[in-house]
Amino acid sequence: MNARKTMPRKRDPRLEVRDWSKVPRHLKLSINLIPRPLHRRNLRVALGDRWRPFADKIKRERGPLCEICGAFPATASDCHAHEEWSYDEHAHPSVAKLERIAIVCSKCHSVEHFTNTGIRWREGKLSGEQFAAIRSHFYVVNGIDANELPWYLDYHYEHAQQIEQRRSMWLWRIDFGEFASMLSSVEIERMQPNAGTLR
Repeated sequence: MNARKTMPRKRDPRLEVRDWSKVPRHLKLSINLIPRPLHRRNLRVALGDRWRPFADKIKRERGPLCEICGAFPATASDCHAHEEWSYDEHAHPSVAKLERIAIVCSKCHSVEHFTNTGIRWREGKLSGEQFAAIRSHFYVVNGIDANELPWYLDYHYEHAQQIEQRRSMWLWRIDFGEFASMLSSVEIERMQPNAGTLR
């Protein structure tokens, strides 16, 4: 009697033995997801039409060199002004503070906001080749061999999502730091989240 043919069982990657010795202690480029209550509550949105002249001024003053990977963008559109925020979860309410504006290339920016990058890819706004290049960029900038640690980006992304989910439960207050002087008190108040869950 012929044996019944079955599909080979796919190995669960979570059960694989992973070599952590080749993972760097500190990542030069990482995925930093924004808590859901803070989506679209940033300086770019608050400034509106004033953001572009402000961002262009910073680019002229510092030059287009990416502050993360050191690349020189091929075009002006590949040079982005990126808001860097810190999150104090121990304050009550928790505080999101705008620390600085960094100049980054489009690939580094796409890794930082990896969820949005995945959405753009699924919607056809990024080709498969472009999405693969962004994934590869994460490995290259961090000095990680993608062939040896092909699982690491997905692991790092999953960890970033867990942090985002935890932070999304808190009630937040936004501190624009040194950039608060660019906004009126009404604009600052308008950016404050009105949704969240108290601990």
